[in-house]
Amino acid sequence: MSRSPDNPHSSHLPGRRSAAARPPRRRPVRRALCLVTAATLAAGPRPGVAQQVAPEAADELPLRRWLVSDVLSIPADGGGDPLTGPGATVVLPDRGVVRGGTAWRLLRLEPGAAVELDAPSPVDSADLADSADSADLADSAQALAFAHAYARSPEDRVVRLAWSGGGETRVRAWLNGRPLLAADGEPLVAEGGAETTARVVLGTGWNTLLLRAEAGPPGPFELAATLYPGSGGARAEEGGLPSRLDGIRVQASRPPGDVRTGPAEPRVLVAAAVRTLDSLAWREDRLVGYVGVDLTGWSRTPIDRVRLKAKVEGADAETVVPWLTPGRTVTAALPVPVDRIARAAAERRGVEAELRWNRRDEKRLLAAPATSPPGPTPGRALALLGWKVRAAAEGTDIEELQAPDRLPRAAGWVAEGEWRVPETLAGRRLTLDAAAAPGEYQLDGRPLPAGQGPPVLCDPCREGDKWKLAVRTTDRWEALPHVTVEPAGGAERNAP
Repeated sequence: MSRSPDNPHSSHLPGRRSAAARPPRRRPVRRALCLVTAATLAAGPRPGVAQQVAPEAADELPLRRWLVSDVLSIPADGGGDPLTGPGATVVLPDRGVVRGGTAWRLLRLEPGAAVELDAPSPVDSADLADSADSADLADSAQALAFAHAYARSPEDRVVRLAWSGGGETRVRAWLNGRPLLAADGEPLVAEGGAETTARVVLGTGWNTLLLRAEAGPPGPFELAATLYPGSGGARAEEGGLPSRLDGIRVQASRPPGDVRTGPAEPRVLVAAAVRTLDSLAWREDRLVGYVGVDLTGWSRTPIDRVRLKAKVEGADAETVVPWLTPGRTVTAALPVPVDRIARAAAERRGVEAELRWNRRDEKRLLAAPATSPPGPTPGRALALLGWKVRAAAEGTDIEELQAPDRLPRAAGWVAEGEWRVPETLAGRRLTLDAAAAPGEYQLDGRPLPAGQGPPVLCDPCREGDKWKLAVRTTDRWEALPHVTVEPAGGAERNAP
């Protein structure tokens, strides 16, 4: 299988369900795993013998020791959560026992081989007779199975985990019970034979890796996983942690003692480059774009209030990520003047970044964005930056409104700001969109009418036009007010 470039994208644990909310019970299909060699289901040696150990300076560690579940059936309508059998966040399986409602078998692969699955076979009529979800099972077009391994690291390490699904197989991954999720919150999925890669932190001691393989006919289908050194190579470090593989041990049987230790200290992995985001904003008399930095937290519990500062072509930017769930990549958006982002993209100069969390400071040099910000085309929404707070809830230290962690949380806040029309907005019509920022607004001291559609700020706008907005909030804000750019249409500026 081809190897893909490093993909750092990686979340909330599934909540517990009440008995009434659980989906229909899944029944194991009467079909065993179709394995690569006839000897792979042999009993094999005990854990101390049946381990894989990465040698010194290893550049990869293909995982060949697995516990595999029964093949399960998924209803054709896709209803229910297939993670109910087995539960990815709680199951610590062992060979020859039932965990999470399925039996687990030991699988030892030959070098270069992958786990192979068959599609589910027809269900016996006897099974259908006593099955509450017989209709779903009879019409099932999907097979579901899990592969599980234990990995022991001699210390906290940054490595790359790559997994793949051949043919029609779709494969998701969990590390230490945490689903690996992308920046949009969706699961990272491997399919079509290509590898999906995530930079992860193995904690000192035992770690658990679970792969969930979903396949459909005609089959057969396969899955595989490999550990690689961190993106800097076997001798490099990332975030103060080694990125090598030597000494990492992998086995299928459940080890004694604690498992899922996680890193000894909370860690935040930062993507090697910033990227230009699609959003635009307006501060005072200039347009502001956003560069995104992908952050992934790794710890035993979520990490709160990660502060990120960056300098892009001499311009300072700052934001706060209020919450990092382990295993989920979050994009921190930094507001930077559009011209500075365009210059950084054209000249490919690096971005200086400073990260702070849990009283820990790190400095990084990240690669510049590859593209310039978008232009203020018709229909484009511009977030209004630069709101100064004049009155707020007692005890707050917020002086300027910023998304996402410095927004009014209730009614009664008072803020104001002033904007001057730049050349790029001249000749356009600008309307105010405050649906996510409820309040009583004034434009140049005059109340804006409510309930009559988006207020028009200017039409057409002239370069240098200046206006002042003030607001008293009437409820919690979910986002900053926006201005929508439209072609000039002859409407008059709103009056009281």
